[in-house]
Amino acid sequence: MKLNKNGAWKSDTHAASASGVVRDRNRSWLWEFTRNLGCCLLLEAELWPILDGLNLHWMQGFRCVEIESESAGAVCIISDESAAKHSISLAAESTGCTEEHSLQVQYRDCWR
Repeated sequence: MKLNKNGAWKSDTHAASASGVVRDRNRSWLWEFTRNLGCCLLLEAELWPILDGLNLHWMQGFRCVEIESESAGAVCIISDESAAKHSISLAAESTGCTEEHSLQVQYRDCWR
């Protein structure tokens, strides 16, 4: 599974939204998601769609995901093993699951 995510942020108001699309290995569309974040930091706008994407993958029963991001800050944070495990843990907690989780995640820079 592949998650392409986007965080949008307005510098003058700090208004933000997060969105993403999930595709299978054949690049076929499976589902998409959006979230209004209200006011937040740019980095938060880049990290929220990753958390939402991990959460949706888990809820749909998928245990392996590749995430593409064009945010250097987000990639830096989530590439750190302990931070990545923390992100996965947060996603699992937000689903209400309490069992041990095993979700394989690959992060890739996607500069446009």
